Amino acid sequence: MAFVMITTEEYQQLIKRIEVLEKALIEKSRSKWVGNNEAMEILQCKHTTLWNLRKADAVKYRFQGRRVFYETLSLMDYVERGTR
Repeated sequence: MAFVMITTEEYQQLIKRIEVLEKALIEKSRSKWVGNNEAMEILQCKHTTLWNLRKADAVKYRFQGRRVFYETLSLMDYVERGTR
């Protein structure tokens, strides 16, 4: 068995990321599509990053009027790929 040592700061970041992912999974079970704020929380990014992801077709999205919605599963796949 191998052990990995990380700093307290890295550990706290990991815990926070897990909590965000858990919340996203719970939300996913209720809603397949999320708005900008929820997408930014899932990806831990800013609005410009979401715009760039849409432009690059890196995540699935749709417009409803002027509002943009992101497919939760697509966001989770993006996180798992680690292509930030």
